Amino acid sequence: MSWYFKRKIFQKRNIVMMIILMFLLIISFFGLTITWTIFNYKNNLINKNYEYRTLTINQKEKNINDDILKVGSIENVAFVGSTKYLNGSIVKVKDFDVDDLKGSIQIFPLIPGRNIKSNFDENTLEEGKIICPKKFYPHSLALSSDADNFDMGIVFSKVLNGSDYIGKKVDIKSESGEQNYQFEIVGTYNQNESLNSINTCLVNIKDYDKLASPYSGIGYEGNEIVDYYEYEGLMVLVDKLDNISKVKSKLIELGYNVENYFVLDNQSIFIYIYIPLLICLIVLIVCINIIYNFIVKKTKEKLRVYGIQSAVGFENKLILNLDIWENIIVYGISFIFSFVIYYIVLQILIRTLLYEFVYNSVSIVVPVMLISVYFGVLLLFIVFVNRRLVTNILKRNTSKLLKGELC
Repeated sequence: MSWYFKRKIFQKRNIVMMIILMFLLIISFFGLTITWTIFNYKNNLINKNYEYRTLTINQKEKNINDDILKVGSIENVAFVGSTKYLNGSIVKVKDFDVDDLKGSIQIFPLIPGRNIKSNFDENTLEEGKIICPKKFYPHSLALSSDADNFDMGIVFSKVLNGSDYIGKKVDIKSESGEQNYQFEIVGTYNQNESLNSINTCLVNIKDYDKLASPYSGIGYEGNEIVDYYEYEGLMVLVDKLDNISKVKSKLIELGYNVENYFVLDNQSIFIYIYIPLLICLIVLIVCINIIYNFIVKKTKEKLRVYGIQSAVGFENKLILNLDIWENIIVYGISFIFSFVIYYIVLQILIRTLLYEFVYNSVSIVVPVMLISVYFGVLLLFIVFVNRRLVTNILKRNTSKLLKGELC
């Protein structure tokens, strides 16, 4: 076997072919990963993220509670409330101070329609209780000694298993910094299902009102506060994506100014999905062209070998199979090595440059299905071309093959 690999597989021309294929395959794998990641992210945004089902409206009535009652009675409206519930609130948690990182989490109210995958919902999550992500990062992104230096690499090493903290009690300081409240972590939720960042915890809406600032912003002149900006309008959360148009039409009928809270930039999404895919297709065509030329040249150089094999009694089927398997092994080695290199580099990138995506619950995974299809297309092409060329050559007279003559 070692002789076979040394004399047949690891010939100079095969090694050159492996290196070229490895380079092209690695480019293709990353292109497919980008396409798959953006495609999944788009689908998750549309189907799982509640922001895509959220509308914002103006306040019509003098008393905002009258607007809430009126809009809340519309069919398919899951929740109506102040826009302060949309953006969340960053609060300090001293219990999660570690090394040179300050304990900090983002909180949101657990409201109807968020469709969080957890054992708790808006009716069962009591006051003083909190649920956090399964993959949990309850710290600041910047070192306290260097507040301007954001290092996503820190995040990877400090991510916690949220389940390990169930039952733990933590003191949370209100956003204003004026009061502390004790909360018990009672459960976890899958942050990837809702595209929440891995520092986002959920609390009862009454607790959120106590913890979050009642103001959307504060005006300063120098270090002096000159104004407080109130939240304006209402958020309207629709139960299902399919019902957005119906609810929007009803709100317009009632005289509200309606806007979608989150709108996808389809042009950018199109570019991010199809440009890498186009590159993969171009690389596939280049691979096919290189493989074809390689096999054509290789078969021409092996005419005498085919002649000798025929002369000593090898059946044409055996000669054909030996040749096909040699090229399949060359391709297989190229594929395995390129995949290993790609996977190692991808994991390094996920833990460093791309960890911001993981932090925001954007799943970066190996697109096994797409890579398998890519592998299969090239494999079938190799078998088809090899079979066609060698079958035609073996129809020639053995004496001509021994002389290296094709015709």
